[in-house]
Amino acid sequence: MPAACPEDAETWWLRRLQAHTGLREPHKSLPRIEPHIRALSDSFTTRRDEAFRTSYATADARLAYGVFFFPQNAARTSLILDELAGLHGWTLPPEGTRRILDLGAGLGAASLAAARHPALAHPRIELTTLEAEPANLELQQRMLRELLPPTVRLLPSQADFRDIPGWAPRRTHRWDLILLSFSLNEAFQSASAAETAAWLNQAAAHLTPDGILLIIEPALQETAEKLHTVRDLLLRGNQSLHPWAPCLHRADCPALAGRKFWCHEARRWTPPASLQFLNRSLHREIETLKFTFLALGRKPSPRRPHAPTPAHCRLVSPVGKSPGRLAFHGCAADGTISTYDLLLRHLGPEAKAQWWATERGTILSGLPLRPLGTPAAYRIEPPGTV
Repeated sequence: MPAACPEDAETWWLRRLQAHTGLREPHKSLPRIEPHIRALSDSFTTRRDEAFRTSYATADARLAYGVFFFPQNAARTSLILDELAGLHGWTLPPEGTRRILDLGAGLGAASLAAARHPALAHPRIELTTLEAEPANLELQQRMLRELLPPTVRLLPSQADFRDIPGWAPRRTHRWDLILLSFSLNEAFQSASAAETAAWLNQAAAHLTPDGILLIIEPALQETAEKLHTVRDLLLRGNQSLHPWAPCLHRADCPALAGRKFWCHEARRWTPPASLQFLNRSLHREIETLKFTFLALGRKPSPRRPHAPTPAHCRLVSPVGKSPGRLAFHGCAADGTISTYDLLLRHLGPEAKAQWWATERGTILSGLPLRPLGTPAAYRIEPPGTV
C-alpha cells in the first residue's frame, strides 16, 4: 500500500496557515504560499547557496514547508522504517524506554513519523530534537505536543547538532534511533567526505546495541554520491558498524566506480489533497518520493547475510519497457551493478502487472538467472516473480 501523510498532520498545518492568513477556505489560503514553495524547492535543488541556508527565515517559508514538504519527508521516514522492520528484521528489546534522537530536526517531520512508527511503539518514548533555529524549534514542539500522545516525552534543544559533546556529554548516552533527515548535507556542505565520516563515526558510538543510525538525503547526484563515499569510509574504518539498507553487501559502493547510476529511491505514495491542489499551478513531481538514504547498525541485520550472488539485488534504475521484454539495473548482493532482463511471453497478466509496477529501490530476492554473454548481465528465467 502506498505511503501517505497522516491526515491530522495535514490538518494541523492547514489550520496554522489559515490562522496566519486569516483565510479559512483552503482554496484561498493555499495560493498565498505558492511563491514560498517555489523558493524553497529551488533552494533545496538548484540554488544551494545562501538562500539554501536561510530557507526557513520567515513565517511564510515555514508554513510553506509544513504544508508542502513536511508530508513528503514524514512519508519518506515511514517508508524506510517499514523496510528496516519488515524486510530486515529490525526490532528493539521490550524493556526500558525507546529513545529517539533527531539531529537537525527542523519542523519535526521525521520526528513525528518515527515516534508514531510501529517499530518504535512502546509505553515510554523519549524524543530528543536538536534544532538551531528557535522559530523552527518552537513550531516543531507545538506540533509534536498536539499530535503525539502524552506518553512521548519531548526533550527539545536549541543547539548546533554538530557539537556531539553538547548533546551527548557522557559516553554512556545512547539512543535506539539517531535520525538525520535532510540535515547532514546542510550542516556538512563544505566538509569533505572524510570529515563527515569521522563525525558520523562519533555519532554512531551513541547507538544502543540494537540501534540504527538513519541518514536521509536528497536524491541529487551530488548529495547521493557524497553519502556513498561517506558510507565506504565508515565501513572500511569501523568493522563494528553494519549496513542495513539500502545496501545488500558491505563492499565499496559499485555505483561510484561507473557513475552511471547513483543509488536513490523513487517510491509512489498518496499525496495529501492540499498538495494535489497546490500542484495544479506548481507542476512539481509530487506523485513519487525521491530520496537517498543510509541505515547503519551496531549489529548486522538478523536477515543477513544474503548469499553474495546477483540473484539478490536492489533496483538502481527505472524498469525499461519495450515490446516483449523489460530490463533494469540492480545493485547485487555480490557487490556489482548488474543488468537484468526478462522476457514477458511466459508471464500471465498478473505477473506482468507486478513487474510493470516495480519501483527504483525495490529489493528482489532469489531470482532464477541465466548469465548472458557480457559480464554482470543476466536473464531472469521463468517463473521470475517480483
